[in-house]
Formats: sequence, structure tokens, C-alpha cells
Amino acid sequence: MTIYQNATLYLLGGFGALRVECKSLTIEVKPYHPDRGEITQVTYIERGKRKETKRGYREPEMLVLKGFDHPEHDAMIPSADGRGDVTKFASFDKRWKPDFEQQFRVYVAANQIQVLEIHGLNLESEVIVKTSPKVELIAGDRAADKHTRVLLDGKEVFESQDCYEAIAVANGLKARYE
Repeated sequence: MTIYQNATLYLLGGFGALRVECKSLTIEVKPYHPDRGEITQVTYIERGKRKETKRGYREPEMLVLKGFDHPEHDAMIPSADGRGDVTKFASFDKRWKPDFEQQFRVYVAANQIQVLEIHGLNLESEVIVKTSPKVELIAGDRAADKHTRVLLDGKEVFESQDCYEAIAVANGLKARYE
């Protein structure tokens, strides 16, 4: 059994992620059924409330961050007609999980947030810096006439003439050069 005080809990489900700021949070793995294995019981008291909430999950996809005021999962985008917002994906779409992981991988690394617990998700990150063969990367140096690209999980996230090794190191990311 693990007990946390003042933590933010994200529970990923078929409709995106539920964010709960908890003044008290307990996570406990219990036997469920001889044929069905264990269940993870999540018990919390939401910030600003007194009533305790219990939920049980067989294979939870959850993230617990230290403290409050962390962002919501970016699940909404503007509608095509401009009259409101719609969800990024349909219910139970397999893209919810990688979308959530990508958003919080960058958020946790950039803000040096302490991850207290993680289940069923992967926030490990690596920045791949691809350069032309003539560019030598030196932290803090400016490659004035060279082109540098930085890829995160195979997707280009920066495109500039600046050297991004310093950004990767400052954010606690592993840099690999190709």
C-alpha cells in the first residue's frame, strides 16, 4: 500500500484522461479472484472535498504527479465549423494513450515534475538530434549557418539554426546524435 499527500492523479480511460487533485491518495494492489489475478484499488479524497472515493482497476493506466495545478490532458480541439470544441479521437480509440503519454512526457521533462507512481504508461523520453555531417554540436554554441533538427519520438519538434543540446540536457532528456 502506498499513501500520498497532495498529489495529482490521472486515470486514462476510453474517453481520455480523468484528472483528480487529491489531498490524500492511497494505491493498493489486492487479490481479486483466483482466476482473474489482482486488482489495483485507488482510494482518494479530492482537493476541497471530504468524501472518500474508491475505484478498482484490473489493468490501470494511471499517472501520479507530486503537487497540484498540473494541466488537463489536451483532449479537445476546435471544431471544423468553428462553433465549439470536439474531442481529438472517438471513444475507446487507441490513440488516446500515446497522445496522453506524449503530452506528459514533454511536460514532466520540461518542468522537472516528480512522478510519484506510474502504471501502464511510458514516459521515458529521448531526444534525437539529427544534424548534417558537418555540424559539430557544442552546448550553448550557435550554429549560425548550419541547419539543426531535433526529433522527439520520431517527430520533429524543433527546427532552427540553434544548437539544442543545451535544451535536452537542461530538461533532463537523453540526447542521441545521428
